[in-house]
Amino acid sequence: MQYFVLFIWTALLSLSGTYLAQSSEVSIFGKGAHGEEVRFVTATGRAIIHHEDAIDEARMLSLEDALYYAALKGGAKIEGYSSVDETTSLTDMTVIRPITQILDYKVISEISDGIHYELTIEAMVGDRRTSGCQGRPMGHVTLFKPALVVDPSLPGYLSQAPILMSHTLVDELAIKPHLNVMDLRHLTRQKAGLSKATSTIDYRSLTSGRARMYKGDFGVNSTISLRAEKEQKVLASVDFVAIDIVSEVFVYGETGVLTQIANTAQIRLGQKSPVRALSVLTRTNRDTLHALLTKVASAHAEELSDFLRCTPLETQLLPAKAGLMVSRGSRQGIQTQHLAFARGTDTPLTILHVTEVSESTAMLTPLDKRHDLTSLHGALVTFQEFD
Repeated sequence: MQYFVLFIWTALLSLSGTYLAQSSEVSIFGKGAHGEEVRFVTATGRAIIHHEDAIDEARMLSLEDALYYAALKGGAKIEGYSSVDETTSLTDMTVIRPITQILDYKVISEISDGIHYELTIEAMVGDRRTSGCQGRPMGHVTLFKPALVVDPSLPGYLSQAPILMSHTLVDELAIKPHLNVMDLRHLTRQKAGLSKATSTIDYRSLTSGRARMYKGDFGVNSTISLRAEKEQKVLASVDFVAIDIVSEVFVYGETGVLTQIANTAQIRLGQKSPVRALSVLTRTNRDTLHALLTKVASAHAEELSDFLRCTPLETQLLPAKAGLMVSRGSRQGIQTQHLAFARGTDTPLTILHVTEVSESTAMLTPLDKRHDLTSLHGALVTFQEFD
């Protein structure tokens, strides 16, 4: 009876698959850390040196062992079963699989005593999943002169509506804590004289103004247009104003347009009918119209603000005397020890960390210093999410 109870307990434990396994190198949990973001782990691998000429082989085996343990530290899935044969002998079968991948690693130490080879690595493991919003702590955006278009068939009191909406757009962006807004709506991008000039008393700055932008800063060119639309009914017609707001976002120092954000809306102006009194009573009053126009502009500002905060911080790696650099810095929220990801060769990603930061530049070093830096020149690097 005692052996039968022991057998039942062992079988139930094997089928549950939720037990905890321990080793000197790693703790393996049934659920693991599959939902976590990337993180650093340290693991040690060992191998036997069979003879003097097999040191390289032992080194590779110990590296493979260390990588396996590092992957398990990121989380593991345990599957198994138990079986009993005719002689009541119990056999356990267990399979342990890592549920995360190693993104990059570096060798910390290597020790060989002639019999064993021991190698320790620091690895970054996990599933690098983006949340959909990078959460930039600060963004610098310059608003240039918008293109304002009003359909001449619209009522005269709507002639100032695009200007009102432009003011609302700037005011809504300016109150965002993560945005530093420069209002240059009196100048087009072409006439603003984009410059990184440090002088504030040059002729352009004192007269028409100068857009002082740094690489990585955002610029916005907007178009606000109002069109007349009409819906014909049996005995009357309904007049509408169709509103289109389009903002093209670009990054200073890069070519092309980063994105285009567009919003459309339609506001009812009134109804024209044979009965004049009915036409007057159905007309949208000025205060309501003002509120609706402001609402449309505010919605556009909110969408624009979300994009500026959420868009990934990406740029190219450039050669530098101290290694690698990017033309982005503390102005964009980068700090020392911040992590960045570039497309890897031996690993899915090449992990870099920030070693020095200025206002407009940052120096980066690969996690594994054995990387050939020249192979990363011009590579696109994406900084880790700030949240």
